[in-house]
Amino acid sequence: MEVWFVPSNLTPGASVCTLEIFCEEKPTSVSWCRAEDYPEKLSPVDVGSKLRVRKNGTYSVELTSPHGKQCVEFTICHLKDDAASPLKGHGTREDPFLIENSVQLNAVRAGLSSHYRLVADIHLELEMKNVSWLPIGHVRIKEPTIRSDIPIEEQDLGYIISGGFTGELDGNGHTIFGLTCVKAYKGEGGLFGGSGEGAYIHDVSLRGCRLSCRPHGLVATIVADARKTRIERCAVDHTTVYTDVIGGGLVGMAREGTKISCCQFEGELSGEPIYCQLGGILGCATLEEEEKVCVEDCCAKATIKDCTQAAGIANGFLRISRCFFSGCVSAKEFCAGIVTRGSICAVKNCVCGPVTIHYWGEEPISCRRPTNVTMCDSEGNQTDSLYLENARVDRAGRIMCDHFFDLPDTENQNYASEGGRIISHSDELLPESGSCFDGKTVDVSLIGSASFLSSLGWDLASTWDIGADALPRLRSGRESDGV
Repeated sequence: MEVWFVPSNLTPGASVCTLEIFCEEKPTSVSWCRAEDYPEKLSPVDVGSKLRVRKNGTYSVELTSPHGKQCVEFTICHLKDDAASPLKGHGTREDPFLIENSVQLNAVRAGLSSHYRLVADIHLELEMKNVSWLPIGHVRIKEPTIRSDIPIEEQDLGYIISGGFTGELDGNGHTIFGLTCVKAYKGEGGLFGGSGEGAYIHDVSLRGCRLSCRPHGLVATIVADARKTRIERCAVDHTTVYTDVIGGGLVGMAREGTKISCCQFEGELSGEPIYCQLGGILGCATLEEEEKVCVEDCCAKATIKDCTQAAGIANGFLRISRCFFSGCVSAKEFCAGIVTRGSICAVKNCVCGPVTIHYWGEEPISCRRPTNVTMCDSEGNQTDSLYLENARVDRAGRIMCDHFFDLPDTENQNYASEGGRIISHSDELLPESGSCFDGKTVDVSLIGSASFLSSLGWDLASTWDIGADALPRLRSGRESDGV
């Protein structure tokens, strides 16, 4: 039986922390003590009550269930400790705070607008053993206030979005191991809960992460909810993500002005078939009038399944260019290798390698229905809209789906390798090869060809490389620096 401990807080220097025992089977009895005193000093606690910790250290917890006894340890390291050394640096761009362990990484939540740099790999699975991470920062959304003394047409009735991390995290080529979130915290799960204008997260890797957040969780490894944020040269691998709402390999929800570039995800994303959006890089991009969300030079090699809407790269309204996906995408309503949903969307020079698209919904894979269509130019900007009485809507495609017609700027500029499959209970109106939905079919050997990728504008000198699997991959920061 897996057991995790969810803290009430990870506030740096807190005097006390209570922990909720999180496991599939409710124990009939619980006893605990400091690890060095186990088992002689085990002390019972009321079943269902929380563990109250006042000192840092490792603790042993003995749980009894109908299947027997089990002893699990957890480690707390964020409580007040007079011996703890302060962060080196001044938190400025020129002299950032330096982070070399879990305690110092956790301290980022105390200064959300400062600048930080990793100077060592961080092992959360050792320094915070079996303790669920609480995301750093939280986006707050406030409804507009309607004033009676000003005409309604002169008031700004938009939602006010604020809060979250607005500083810089420079990973400096280092890796954070074992990030685990087993319960949504304020509806978010990930290293950062939210980020706001000015946030810059770059050159950091996450490995061996597990995010399994419910109920109603907005979940991703790097940022759950990003607004006007730059995320560059980040890599996530050997990772699983689960949510029942929106989940992404790196970012859950991206709002105005967010740009994700030179990032990579390898792992598995899964959700709930009732309503859930999953994307290998980005779960969902919101519709913006001015600063569009942008994803470029990103790579995902993943299995995405058990949801209503799934995309190898992203869902929503955004600009996507020079992205690569290989793996399996399975969904109930819409599924595609690069992007689903959104008539305002520009997709250029993207490639799908060996890919399986599995549509298991009850409706035909393609259908026609009356709809309003919003058109866009090559940059994804709205140009016009019209009403179509008999518009074709594709629910699956190796490149994209749920786009109402072939946009001139995307047609024949995206490619999928031979051997890729679209599986459905109905083959009615399958996307045609060469269409913007399915991409132009090319020989699988071209997918790993430097000359072919270079012809699409991919930078094989400093950004992209060909891996041992003969498929495109991103160069890591350490490799590019000659380390």
